[in-house]
Amino acid sequence: MSQIDLAPEEIELLLSALDSAEYWEHKDQLPHNSGYILDPEYMVDAPKMDEEALEAWEEVKRLRAIAERLQQLRVQPCDDCGREDGSHNPEIEH
Repeated sequence: MSQIDLAPEEIELLLSALDSAEYWEHKDQLPHNSGYILDPEYMVDAPKMDEEALEAWEEVKRLRAIAERLQQLRVQPCDDCGREDGSHNPEIEH
């Protein structure tokens, strides 16, 4: 697997791009509401999906999986000091 260093701003930009791609590329094939593709697997009255919609849904799931991996790269604020830059050192009192 490849590795790449990303700044927090780049991670946010990529997350936004994945979200936009999910909606704008698949809104015509899949049920959606307020800019969000609905998960047909959880819809009570989900429309029957043709092959094109099934392929679109599979791609949406792949996009969401990538977004989930990117979200894990977000720097979380330190519980002790609130720093958001990943610079917390638990051995130094602050």
